Amino acid sequence: MRRALFSAPVLKEFVPARNRDEEKLPPSSDHDEDLEAVETLLKAGARCPLSVEGRRADGKIKWWVSPLSPLVCACRMQNVDLVDKLIKMGGAHPNIGGIDSFEKEVSSDHGSPFFSSRRNAVRALPLEVMLRESADDRMGRDGAMNGELRLVIARKLIEAGARVKVEFKDGHSPLSLVCSWYGTRLRFIRPMAELLLEKGALARSSRHGGKEGFSGAVDRDSAPSPKRKSPLMEAIRSWTPKKTAGDANLREDIIKLLLDSGADPNETVPDLVYPPDHRRTDGSWRPSEQEQRAALLISPLQAVMKRPGSVDGLFRVATRLVDAGGRCLLSSVRRQEEGRQKGGASGRAAASAAAPSFDRLCRIAPLACAAEKGHVEMVRLLMEKGGADASVAGLVKDNLDGYYGFYDECPPIERVPAEAAQRRLDRHRKACAEYDTPWPQNAPPEEQLEEVLKLLSPSE
Repeated sequence: MRRALFSAPVLKEFVPARNRDEEKLPPSSDHDEDLEAVETLLKAGARCPLSVEGRRADGKIKWWVSPLSPLVCACRMQNVDLVDKLIKMGGAHPNIGGIDSFEKEVSSDHGSPFFSSRRNAVRALPLEVMLRESADDRMGRDGAMNGELRLVIARKLIEAGARVKVEFKDGHSPLSLVCSWYGTRLRFIRPMAELLLEKGALARSSRHGGKEGFSGAVDRDSAPSPKRKSPLMEAIRSWTPKKTAGDANLREDIIKLLLDSGADPNETVPDLVYPPDHRRTDGSWRPSEQEQRAALLISPLQAVMKRPGSVDGLFRVATRLVDAGGRCLLSSVRRQEEGRQKGGASGRAAASAAAPSFDRLCRIAPLACAAEKGHVEMVRLLMEKGGADASVAGLVKDNLDGYYGFYDECPPIERVPAEAAQRRLDRHRKACAEYDTPWPQNAPPEEQLEEVLKLLSPSE
């Protein structure tokens, strides 16, 4: 932490910036000396260099102004008092992004290190930095303090004019970022999500994302973005199906909140989460834009069926999606493709221009998954209300996640739902006959698989 006063003191010198080798200060630390120095400078007329009036002159950006943002650093520190003073007294604007820290040390040709903050440090908005993962969250330290401070700071930033309908460089919106929380912040997802929804955040993700600007965020209604993240899909991807619903199943509660708030149960997002390269500076993986454009599109029902866990939990969430209007897109898009091939006015009317092409859709078939799991009620739900077609072939698992069966092919083969159920029934029957063992406890009962086959068989 730098504490030196220069002959012409700059406000940002008293807001600690995290260097590569500098230990991150816990949110509960008291920085009385820095806060007192900042308050003294503010009373003397100091202003944040990245304010609206300080960032521009005659309509042009002042490129010579240091991009280090005191407000961004204060949000990263989770110092409520400092954030409040910078906004009210220092002219800091929550929609002007800046550098969080000098993160990358670069060596020159002569071996002497120097900092190249403009090229290597991460630029972000104050709200984005506050919502991002921190080391304390990963290590489980001060979880309650972390969540409570984030709520207070988020409310102050939003009341000061921070936009909640924005898209960051990686495609996340504030709401989708909150829905991807885990660890010690899990119990603060609902209060933060309710705050964002109350202040105007959209649970229904736009099909168009944002461009990358200086701050890394723009309004959602700008340009098409293959990197878009969906709050509903992030909640589903972070959710583990459990046998019983209750207060402990917080993820399922968030899914219900998003659907009740208008989330689209049929939206599709790129199904590419962990590619083999393109690593972030913080160690996580990020798909390139070219990879995401080529990625298959996955719907909420397909994402639910991919989740490992209790079949009862899958059925509860699938029921919520179907009741909210969710449909099996693999079946409906196939019917639309057939309508396009037939041509004519009726065929063109049946084909929706907004729906993705069949070749771009993920091949997970919810009905085939339900049939392979032997869940009679889920099969009936998808066929009667979910628009599933028993004649459309699909996968019960895809290549990204690998296949969990020891007796099945890898990569898996697309099969119609009846064939998926019949293969599992035959496999267990063969194993029981050859090894003289009882029916596996983790497998669906034989009677349920037989009933599923009856439902899937064409009526006489």
